[in-house]
Amino acid sequence: NRLLGVNVELIQWKARDVAREMGIPRENFKASRGWAQKFMRRNGFSLRQTTSIRQKLPADCEAKLVEFQHYVLDLRRSSQMPLGHIGNADQTPVFLDMPMSRTVSETGAPQVRIRTTGNEKTRLTVMLACLADGRKLPPYIIFRRKTIPKMLFPRDVIVRCQEKGWMDTPLMLDWVKTVWCRRPGALLHPASILVLDSFRGHLTPEVKKLMRETQTQLAVIPGGMTSVLQPLDVCLNKPFKDRMRQLYGAWMREDRALTPTGRIKRPSAAKLAERVSAAWYSLPHDMIVRAFKKCCISNYRMARRMTSSGRKKVTKRARPPAMMTMKATNEQNSLYTVYTRVM
Repeated sequence: NRLLGVNVELIQWKARDVAREMGIPRENFKASRGWAQKFMRRNGFSLRQTTSIRQKLPADCEAKLVEFQHYVLDLRRSSQMPLGHIGNADQTPVFLDMPMSRTVSETGAPQVRIRTTGNEKTRLTVMLACLADGRKLPPYIIFRRKTIPKMLFPRDVIVRCQEKGWMDTPLMLDWVKTVWCRRPGALLHPASILVLDSFRGHLTPEVKKLMRETQTQLAVIPGGMTSVLQPLDVCLNKPFKDRMRQLYGAWMREDRALTPTGRIKRPSAAKLAERVSAAWYSLPHDMIVRAFKKCCISNYRMARRMTSSGRKKVTKRARPPAMMTMKATNEQNSLYTVYTRVM
């Protein structure tokens, strides 16, 4: 119930501790590994891969979920906003090495090794953005360095650099100008909605001012709720990372140049940008449309039903939902039952 990690050795240690309290001599009960494995089988236990490391959502998470969805849908109804002006953006880390966690190897081998470039912890940041009508915006790639390398990058990506390799306020302002304000149909700054998480770099006064100037309403997801309210988190980031891993594996299988120590030379910044571009633009159009619908952000029919149900009347001027700090849990799937109740 305390959600602490338990392995076979811990079971053995606890069993010996209980035996000592009961006065059982050590020579009569050794709590061997074989005994521990049989104990686990008898009681229906096995070693499992952890699916997530999260904390429990608060009791009012469903109310906050519906409140956020109402806020976004009310904004759209109040201005008759087309799907092409509803967007979601999120930054995600991409590591230079993305090796398999499992590989086929000889049974009983003392070591299972896999070749890498030695850059498993070196990362770059990619700001992904898409629209509710299924269109993708150019990936915004941030390298961890002081200057942009003088290379030929793909024309469908934006490349920037930052000392820590992360999104900050100046880069966020640059992203708004170079990506968001240059999306299809944004020339005259029509009314639009941008769904973002509660990362503080998104909410600085400078960013909010620029958003107001471009007629963009910010819909900020409550902290810890991105796993159920952010289209990129819910449906798109994992396929993007899976595709990146496939491209990494294909690149590693080619004959690569080696360093003096025998390691494979790390890919160039241009090669990484090509990989990001290929992975992002390979995601199907329908997947993006479904992602927004699954988060109940673009489902206009649902908005009409919520209005007619009398639960919450749509007002001409929507108010932003109250912000709070919440952590997602493995029970996030139960939150999707809220969607069926309001539809």
